[in-house]
Amino acid sequence: MNFVVHAQVSMVDTVDIQTPVRNVVNQLNKRALLLFHEGKYKEYIKAMDSLEVLADQNNLKIPKIRAITQQASAYQKIGAYKKSVSRYLEVLKILETEEQMYLDRAVVLVNLSNTYNSIVDTINAKNAAQEVFALQKEKNLTALLNVSVYATLGDVALINENYTKALEIYEKGKVLGEQLGNEQAVYLSLLNMANCYLFLEMYEKAQETIAIALELATRDSSNEAIALGNLYLGKALFHVKKFVEAQAPLQKAKALAITNDYLEIKMYSHKYLAQLHEILKNYESAVKEHRAYENSREDYLSTLSSAKRFIVEKQLAESTKIIEKQSQSINQLLLYGILAVSIVTILLFVFIRKKKLIAREHKLILKDRALLLDQNHTLKQKLTELSRSRPISEADQTIFIDAEKPQKYRNSKLTIEEKRVRIHQILEYMDDKKPYLDYELKQSDMANDLSLSVHVLSEVLNDGFGKNFSNFINLYRIEEAKKLLEDPNETQLKIEAIGYQSGFSSRTSFNRAFKKYVGQTPSEYREAFDTILLQ
Repeated sequence: MNFVVHAQVSMVDTVDIQTPVRNVVNQLNKRALLLFHEGKYKEYIKAMDSLEVLADQNNLKIPKIRAITQQASAYQKIGAYKKSVSRYLEVLKILETEEQMYLDRAVVLVNLSNTYNSIVDTINAKNAAQEVFALQKEKNLTALLNVSVYATLGDVALINENYTKALEIYEKGKVLGEQLGNEQAVYLSLLNMANCYLFLEMYEKAQETIAIALELATRDSSNEAIALGNLYLGKALFHVKKFVEAQAPLQKAKALAITNDYLEIKMYSHKYLAQLHEILKNYESAVKEHRAYENSREDYLSTLSSAKRFIVEKQLAESTKIIEKQSQSINQLLLYGILAVSIVTILLFVFIRKKKLIAREHKLILKDRALLLDQNHTLKQKLTELSRSRPISEADQTIFIDAEKPQKYRNSKLTIEEKRVRIHQILEYMDDKKPYLDYELKQSDMANDLSLSVHVLSEVLNDGFGKNFSNFINLYRIEEAKKLLEDPNETQLKIEAIGYQSGFSSRTSFNRAFKKYVGQTPSEYREAFDTILLQ
């Protein structure tokens, strides 16, 4: 977690601007900053779009520069790193012709260096950070910039697995924050230090550092920073075997992460809670958390560059070994006498249950493959026929991957006819609007477009098609990808480009989904199709 100097729009340093325009800009920015603080980054990006348009219409260069800068910062938060870098570089180019805007240039460089770290471009990250140091010294800019630079350079050391050096750099940021009397800077520097202690397996020191940090949390602390602090506290307590105490901060971190879509925090919260429940013999909760971890892991990894993904996967594997070692040491004390028999029995039940769920999921995948193999009808026609062939009822349990899901719909207020109407509405929407081409599409976005609640949309997808939101959307994306792979006019398109054009966020997620639904990788499918054409 980096401390980012956030470029706030302020009209006091502009000249000859009419008061009404200034007030509109300030009000728009004030509302937008609340969205950023609450973690509503997509809404924030839209607000910055509006601010940029307003600035263009009134020829306000400074607000435009800062709107682009802030939007780039939000893109970084949601993992859209290419867009983030592109917008930052756009601002830097504008600033080349502007004199006296050194602070704005420094802010852009700080945030750009953080984005470079996110894609593991540590050389450019370090160069940008060093330029900020030079600007701050030469132009006597706010020393708060250097706190951000220390965070960036600490991240460079962290990526290179030099945890001791990273700790030293983060501590410099903390000391400077204390000297400046900025509690927010101190808080985030302490979180970075705690993260280093966790990597160094100095868990009691991490716990102590996080406790100090959380005491400093202020109204200015973002939800993301608070979620991260609770995650670190939960991890530290877990590793010192304070399992009961670890539950509360991990649950709080998970709740904040789910509400605000903090993918990385959500992933690690589920991971540690799964292991925690297993140790505490809450096996049903352990299975749920493990499944949630697997899903959130894919969501998070799909947002990363290949280099960053490699590092994260390596860290996940290492943390898993540590957690498993911890679990084994606990279990050794419990594998005696009659208690051992009961544990084995419960674990066997979990294994059998999981095996049945996997078998059911495999059956559904085979049905989806058959659906996509039918070349004589459009996907809309095939899904319409599928919905007609299904007995829509509130207690239908035959097609759900998770046997508990139908419980949510047994008290449904929708009549069968209303569900049929919703099914038709969804199919028309998918055909006309093609929302699946947006790799950032969420269930809430689709529900809003259809003027439905998320719960009703989920119910109709499950009851009408036997699919959850992700599976339903991926069917359309795979169908789109197949068209592009079969199109003789698109032979020059690379596999990665086809994935992006079909709505997938990365080549990895595209390959995985295509293999799952088609039984071949995209490359294998294209090659096989070309062979058929030649014959």
